[in-house]
Amino acid sequence: MSLSAEVRKSASRLRTWVMLGLVALLPTIFAFGTRYGDRGDRGRPDAGDAPFFLVETLRNGAGVPFVALVILSSFLLPLVVAVHSGDALGGEAAGGTLRYLLVRPVRRARLYGVKLASVTLFAAVATVVTLLVGLLWGAALFPTFRPLAIGSAGAPRLVPLGAWAYSGRAAVAGGYVVVALVALGSIGLLVGMLTASPGAANGVVIGALIAMQIVNQIDALRRVHPLLLTHWLMEWTNVLQAPVRWQPMLKGVVCFVAYIAGLTSVGLWSFQKRDVLS
Repeated sequence: MSLSAEVRKSASRLRTWVMLGLVALLPTIFAFGTRYGDRGDRGRPDAGDAPFFLVETLRNGAGVPFVALVILSSFLLPLVVAVHSGDALGGEAAGGTLRYLLVRPVRRARLYGVKLASVTLFAAVATVVTLLVGLLWGAALFPTFRPLAIGSAGAPRLVPLGAWAYSGRAAVAGGYVVVALVALGSIGLLVGMLTASPGAANGVVIGALIAMQIVNQIDALRRVHPLLLTHWLMEWTNVLQAPVRWQPMLKGVVCFVAYIAGLTSVGLWSFQKRDVLS
């Protein structure tokens, strides 16, 4: 079992393309709705109508990829990664193909690693699709495309960005979201292996995401907030500031990596002990 074989298998499934199509569709709807949607009597938006960055996005196509990433990373991207990760081992076990894979001289640790790598690759592809589709429509539909950041000192102000700075911030934002999605996918991979049910794995990942979002809103439980994936999920938006606030993002990455390392360790240990051949 190799990563290339796993990629070919995923690419041959209609479900993969449907999920990526949905990921591409939502930024498209947002871009067209923002550009051509009826704003009623409001005319041009002002700072009282919406957050400052969203207001500027309604005027400037350069912000569309980032707003698309905000929208999709809150639910749809975790959903499609949950489906993919839950099926990685859960689907193999449920369909009876896992036992045939393990009859071959394939180490279980290697197989688990390949499945985790496939989850990472799918998360990366879905995130890149989100950013590229947003970039495409932002450049094609909007009369203005000026890369900007928001000055964090004093009153909100716009800071022009060069092409490399804009691209670098988009890459950092995308990379951050990918690591967060892999942390969620690690839950799906572990549960799918333990239950041999992709549906159960999907439900656990989405349930965990919703539960963490709810707990993160309860102020009385603020001491546990730093332990929640959702507490750090949107910290990548710090790349939209000038200067970039790196500390919250680094804390988020540490949290995500801790989840990935811990869940993968438990998954490897369980996979080595589990009887999947009967």
